[in-house]
Amino acid sequence: VSAPPAGIALPPDLKPLKEHCLAIADIRASRVASDDAVILFLKDGRVVVMRLKRRCPQLLFHGRFRFAGEMGQICAELDRIVTRAGLRCSIAGFALLPCPKGTANGSAPWCRPPFPDPDSQASFSPPESP
Repeated sequence: VSAPPAGIALPPDLKPLKEHCLAIADIRASRVASDDAVILFLKDGRVVVMRLKRRCPQLLFHGRFRFAGEMGQICAELDRIVTRAGLRCSIAGFALLPCPKGTANGSAPWCRPPFPDPDSQASFSPPESP
């Protein structure tokens, strides 16, 4: 039996984003931080945490989800993510994660994208909503 995946501890007191919606096309990649938070790496270089209204069981365990947004965007207080197990979890809001220069060494693990080279051509392509 393997150990459950370890989450990523996020800093407290994050600054909420002014935007209540994000265009799905602007998301370069994502990383599940915990059962109630997903880190989004935006194409403009910002790193954002998407908080969920409540814990979404097995989100961290599976590490995968899809957006259930409308019209090419996801909005806080309106849209949800869907876990691999089929659970629908509501988005509470978005907050900016601080990523000071030189944090790739591990001092801010939330700043490391889930692909090896931050300048790579990797992209994020969420599945179509049902």
